[in-house]
Amino acid sequence: SAGTRYCCSGTRSPTPGTGSPQHRSSRRNRNCQPPSSRLSRGIVALRGSVTADDWIRDLQAIPLWDVKLGFVHAGFMMGMADVYAAVKALLPAGDIHVTGHSLGGARARILAAMMIIAGDPIKQVVTFGSPKPGFANLGRIFDKAGIEHVSYRNRNDPVPLVPGLLPPFFMLWAHTEEWR
Repeated sequence: SAGTRYCCSGTRSPTPGTGSPQHRSSRRNRNCQPPSSRLSRGIVALRGSVTADDWIRDLQAIPLWDVKLGFVHAGFMMGMADVYAAVKALLPAGDIHVTGHSLGGARARILAAMMIIAGDPIKQVVTFGSPKPGFANLGRIFDKAGIEHVSYRNRNDPVPLVPGLLPPFFMLWAHTEEWR
């Protein structure tokens, strides 16, 4: 399909202090073309924790009120407005698939919820080993949109259980889908 011709390597870590991703193209494939309105679909993939800043973000498990999303993990929400703006500028008008692993999975859910609220055509969200990104309202956004949302977890991985292990908010943190 037209959407599969986009072969660039996507986005890198946010520029320090800005939260804005930078686009870079692969030099290996000369046919690499940037996204355009001609593409019929797009895939957004967010990576897990790699840098010290990522690990600090992971530990900022304080509920942050967002008018549209409800309570979300403050660390995961950090810089998401910039990420959304950058992703919006790159994506086609067609179906959008959002995915992520670990920290990237939690941020993928927040990004997808932001896109759903904005009316962007989210087709599917798939996460791997993701922590809980917010409270129940985030899940309701996905439920009302009726999009396909799947999450995969290793039963021995503690990451999907956090930040819900520590008081005082441990009972309020929630996933946005059924576990598989």
